[in-house]
Amino acid sequence: IFAATGIGMGLGPIIARKWTRDRLPILAWAILIGYLIGGLGIALTATLDSWAAVLVGNLLRGVGNGMAWLFSTQLVLVLVPGYIRGRVVAVEAALSMLASAIGAALVGIFLDSSLGISGTAWWMAGLTLLPALLWGLWTLTVGRNTPIFSYQGANS
Repeated sequence: IFAATGIGMGLGPIIARKWTRDRLPILAWAILIGYLIGGLGIALTATLDSWAAVLVGNLLRGVGNGMAWLFSTQLVLVLVPGYIRGRVVAVEAALSMLASAIGAALVGIFLDSSLGISGTAWWMAGLTLLPALLWGLWTLTVGRNTPIFSYQGANS
């Protein structure tokens, strides 16, 4: 399962970069697509239909999560001024670790409840839609007035 996720996290951004290149508006939309692919992967895993479904689901989860993580980091690295970039990346890493710890604790609690493995995975798939929805709304509204959509590159 970890290998399938890792392969997905490695291949997803590489394959998606053929489409996105360094175009920041496309990267912003690719983050949304990454959330949706990741959620689809969790939903496929949640079915627990077969070992193959679990592996493909985790591969898709890795593809989506890799896209969202790598492309959002690329946006930070391009758009945040150099004198503060390290601090922003450090805060992002700290918040990511905190979210991972909270998520692991919640999954443990849910697994001990009557939800079981499949029910917990379905909840995880559904919860993935929340950041997707928020990112999509931001990209359609507020994001249109940010440097993401007006960035001309470092040499312009």
